[in-house]
Amino acid sequence: MKGVGFVSNPSRDWDVDAIVLIVTVSAQECTDGDIFKFLASVTGQRTEVLVIFRGDESEVPVEVRRCPAVITVICILSCGLSHARNIGMNWLLQYNFPETGLVGFPDDDCTYPSDLIDIVRANAKDLGRAFLIGRYGPNFAEVNRKLFPDEPNEISSLGHGRLAASVGLFIPFGALRLVGEFAECLGAGTPLAAAEDTEYVQRLIHVGYLGLYRPNILVYHEYKTRIPTERSSAWLVLTTAYACEDISAAIIALRAWTGFMMRWATRKIGWADCAVVLKYALNLDTYRQLARLRNAARSRAHL
Repeated sequence: MKGVGFVSNPSRDWDVDAIVLIVTVSAQECTDGDIFKFLASVTGQRTEVLVIFRGDESEVPVEVRRCPAVITVICILSCGLSHARNIGMNWLLQYNFPETGLVGFPDDDCTYPSDLIDIVRANAKDLGRAFLIGRYGPNFAEVNRKLFPDEPNEISSLGHGRLAASVGLFIPFGALRLVGEFAECLGAGTPLAAAEDTEYVQRLIHVGYLGLYRPNILVYHEYKTRIPTERSSAWLVLTTAYACEDISAAIIALRAWTGFMMRWATRKIGWADCAVVLKYALNLDTYRQLARLRNAARSRAHL
């Protein structure tokens, strides 16, 4: 694992309101050029980008190496999305990133409006034990307002978890240190190719952080047109893992399983897909990993 490309002095004094974006991209994903559009959209804003590159050092594009917004590139040959983000968070820890600084987790194929970082910074004043949740869509007019309403809100339960897309999250580094790493059994690159962001938000809430949904934080990102079977498994796993926390979480888990069974009963999901969902949703090792992360966060928070 090496850092390559343009490297500012990471041992310098960070600003207390610094914002660093951890973005993960592979050599293959660079061929469509989306990462270059993302980097262009953040260059000139008061933020810096830490790139986790899945590939060999020799494959890092020159546009990434020379981008003035990029503080370093960490190369790793193969890893899932959650593991890549954990590498980035550990790098920030190594270089004493301030606890009041914010960390974002954009996708490589999103773009930022030219004033987004200023808007995030304005929303982050006196944040305390809270974190920011924004929304995303192809553009302002096409935002899914059933999923992302126009009114601000406070998020304190799993019921609002689907708001918590990582592309719109901005979390104080002190909270990241307390809550710990992303669950490496969830997210792209694993059989459960989703829900690592929702699980992380639930863990934040679990140890006393409040999610502040702010609709003026808008990231440009296309919606997925099809939800893979694995995402159904991930949602069932997540709701089941937190079902014992309180009554509302138990009700959400019951609804998730009822919805899944109704899809199967009405043949909206076939036998093969049903078997895949159950294979992953009933994997006890996944629940043990999530319980370990949750208990470790509670221990650090002295709950």
